[in-house]
Amino acid sequence: MTGGMAGGHFAGFFLALLGLAVLTVVSTRPSVVRKLGANRARVIAVSILICILMAIFGNGTREIFFRTVVGPNEQVLTRVTQAHVDTALREVLRPEFVRYMERLEALPPLADGARIADALSVRVGTTVDLLAEGHSIEPPPKLGQTYLFVSYSDRENALLSIFRGDAGVRRMALTERIVTRVLPQAAAIAALRAAENDREKLAILNENPFVVPYAAEWIVAELDKLAAGASPEVALVLAQKRAYVQKYVENPAARDIHAEGRIDPP
Repeated sequence: MTGGMAGGHFAGFFLALLGLAVLTVVSTRPSVVRKLGANRARVIAVSILICILMAIFGNGTREIFFRTVVGPNEQVLTRVTQAHVDTALREVLRPEFVRYMERLEALPPLADGARIADALSVRVGTTVDLLAEGHSIEPPPKLGQTYLFVSYSDRENALLSIFRGDAGVRRMALTERIVTRVLPQAAAIAALRAAENDREKLAILNENPFVVPYAAEWIVAELDKLAAGASPEVALVLAQKRAYVQKYVENPAARDIHAEGRIDPP
């Protein structure tokens, strides 16, 4: 994974300070006072407003970004398509799910958590795409595997980012958790829902997409929904998967989360 923080100058802020200093000196000169007359207060008010706007909006844009590839090591199934990932993204980026992730990590509520959806882009590719784009991963990739090419770029005004503290960095960290630990399993759920027959559903389940079910509470609820109306053969496998995932609900430490106590699914 590559990423970091780039850009963001404060030219507007410092120019505004200079402008206020010049305004203070000029507006107190007797000749200027006489010339402006009754309009002096209005001119000073407008000038101060311009300086404030320059201080806020005249600065550069700070970018917080990361790029990574998520693949078989994170349980990305070979059968996953772009449609499955797009469906999964709509699920895991909705506000209720983001708040669920915050509870799993025992984090305070994120400021502007809805920005994640605008900053995140995920593209489905193959081993051929991985090699063509020069990515290096361990262990070496095999032909026929599926990968998620993730790009995250959150841009905001440099000055406003100071007042927001580390909110941008915390959003990036939570997004990294979502795409590496939740999205592959959410895409598997989407693939199960889209499967046209039992053979496809069993093939997906046999790829074992829930090795370490990070969002275990949510996965259990989704497996229950899938089991409703499923054929006896599929329902049996779903029940086995559910029993396995339930162990992680009862033992949160096994999936490396920071929450204590029971967490309700979104």
